[in-house]
Amino acid sequence: MMKMKRRAGLALMLILALLLPAQGRIAGASLGAEWALTVTVDGAEARFTLEEIKALPAREIEFHGRIYRGAPLRALLAQAGAEIGRLEAVEAIAADGYRLEYERRLAKSFDFILAYEADGAPLPQGEGPVRIVFPGGRSAQMMKMVERLIVRLGEWRLTLVAEGEREFTLSELMRLPAREVQADSGVYKGVPLEAFLLEAGIDLGAVQTASVMASAGYSVDYSRELLPEPLLAYELDGGPLPAELGTVACLFRGEVQVQAVERVILAFKAE
Repeated sequence: MMKMKRRAGLALMLILALLLPAQGRIAGASLGAEWALTVTVDGAEARFTLEEIKALPAREIEFHGRIYRGAPLRALLAQAGAEIGRLEAVEAIAADGYRLEYERRLAKSFDFILAYEADGAPLPQGEGPVRIVFPGGRSAQMMKMVERLIVRLGEWRLTLVAEGEREFTLSELMRLPAREVQADSGVYKGVPLEAFLLEAGIDLGAVQTASVMASAGYSVDYSRELLPEPLLAYELDGGPLPAELGTVACLFRGEVQVQAVERVILAFKAE
């Protein structure tokens, strides 16, 4: 009799497990202590725990009346070894198999976040541990239960942020008048920052500072008077830069100050 009751109990548990929605079962597994987000860049995988994601610089975004807090996607991708200047697209995969691809301009935005909190509390089951949130998107684009990111890299682009945003490819940069600079590590070749801005049609007299930003998020500011000196270098001793310097690095007075240059942000004088 006891064996029959035990078998009946096991059968009931199996039936209940089969009737549970797949998304609910997967979400429960994702919330376990072993959860990690897998990021694949050029075939190389990196895994980030929730605590590691929370350790990145945080940003808050409002969506549908809730305040979401999370890490900018670009910060996570830089940690995974992706050169943001070469970012082409990011495919996100949820725990239930739902897939979405985000184009580069959106994925590079500082306001595109992997949220882990809403209104100061952890995301509820079925939504977290992390989800995608960004301003102006539709609900269907705000993927929940993100478990995997597949990063596609393409041609490097330099983003110039002035009154709007413009992108410049490496080939466009290499067509500009070049200069060579001797440094301890060899001879660098590139385009002076001032020449680049002039080619882009910028009124240099109105510029207060130019911030050269790395894929990793840090930047160095150069005042108007210094603009002729920084070099956007793309070659070292006649060949491409070493991988650790990225596609383009910013050289100033013989020293590499910004590796893996991704954007130049201008601040203009007050009228």
